[in-house]
Amino acid sequence: MFRRYLGFSVVPLSQLVFQKTNDTRLESAPLAQPLSTGPAELSEFCNLVRLCRLLPEFSLVPKKAYPPQTPTCAVGACTDLEVASTILQFWFHDPSGQAPLASDSQESDSESHGVIDVVGKEGIQWRWFNSGSKWQSELRSHPWRELHTVAFSGRFDHYAEEGADTMLALILIFDQVTRTLYRGTKRAYEGDTKALALAKRAVAEGMDQHLPSQRRIFLYFPFMHSERLVDQETAVGLFRKLAAEDPVLYGSLLQTAKAHRDTVRRFGRLPERNRPLGRASTPGEEAFLAKNPTA
Repeated sequence: MFRRYLGFSVVPLSQLVFQKTNDTRLESAPLAQPLSTGPAELSEFCNLVRLCRLLPEFSLVPKKAYPPQTPTCAVGACTDLEVASTILQFWFHDPSGQAPLASDSQESDSESHGVIDVVGKEGIQWRWFNSGSKWQSELRSHPWRELHTVAFSGRFDHYAEEGADTMLALILIFDQVTRTLYRGTKRAYEGDTKALALAKRAVAEGMDQHLPSQRRIFLYFPFMHSERLVDQETAVGLFRKLAAEDPVLYGSLLQTAKAHRDTVRRFGRLPERNRPLGRASTPGEEAFLAKNPTA
């Protein structure tokens, strides 16, 4: 059922190695010898190999997305699109995006998907936002830093043209990966402009409606991360629709969106960014931060 939903073909990564050809496409060949980093001109190619090998068992080659796309390579070949699906598989664990994020059984949830922990009936602790988690430690590893550099070079800009899932992969790099890699520094926000522009385009074109709800939240986060009130109002509207679908699962995210909007409405910006961005805080902002140290 999962393969039929997204049209993925499963390929053992152990059977693949990647070669850079004259036309800059990435193609596969049988694994004959250990991969070395190679000369500087192959650094970009090596970045992609290391990323794919974060998932030792399988690599997913997307055959279709929204809008439908023609496969760019046969099963067993590796293209940039394979990197996109690797990002999504790492981020969401379940390749189909259809597995429920929460259930009545915490044990079953963690064993099957490892995505969230259910905290009683009050709300949900999302693993993506636990800064001390093993998952976030992996995200701060060397391969992701290299992937981040490649993405900012423009190598993956075509993701925005391929469909909703590849668009989301690009947004994740600019919005979420950047924040995790450089949390507490000015660089944490360097991808916000790109991420917001992509998110606006995706919503305007209706791409979000072709994604499962747990993926849509990450397409909407760039609106919440904006310091413009109009974007914050958009975020509240988008998360309100999600909360209407599942109040238990997404109600807390709606409240977070409202809190961000109210903060921007009050101060014209997000005061918690003042220190990393080198901005002076007003007395009102200092009082706010004293009461909301984790804002």
